[in-house]
Amino acid sequence: MPKKILIPPYSPKLRNPPYPEHVTEELRERMRKGPVTLGSDELKRMIAMLEILSDRCGAAYQAVGKLADYADIAGDPAVVKAMDLLAFPLRRGSFSPFNPKKIMEKNRAEWQSRQSDGKRPAVSGAVSRSASRPKKKP
Repeated sequence: MPKKILIPPYSPKLRNPPYPEHVTEELRERMRKGPVTLGSDELKRMIAMLEILSDRCGAAYQAVGKLADYADIAGDPAVVKAMDLLAFPLRRGSFSPFNPKKIMEKNRAEWQSRQSDGKRPAVSGAVSRSASRPKKKP
């Protein structure tokens, strides 16, 4: 495996943008001006960024898997889709909306129980209506 190149933190003075959005903006600007040739340092920086992003996607895949197991929603289609997109980030698709069925059903059940009880969720810092009305004299 080739030696990994570490990217220092971004510094406008050094003009070493380590973030993909900086690199893509710069490349698009250069493409507008004409044919683009890349230097060895630029290619090394891009390779390093891709390696970092790949490592982060792998770590995020592991974290999502652990959290899904803990929440008992690992088999949910929304979770499976999210994990597929982390495993294969260039595959078409979107994480949004992320609505696991088990969580949606739990939220719906809580909402229905509040509606059937005639209760509405409390608003923090709210004053009851009766407190703002003047008291009637008997």
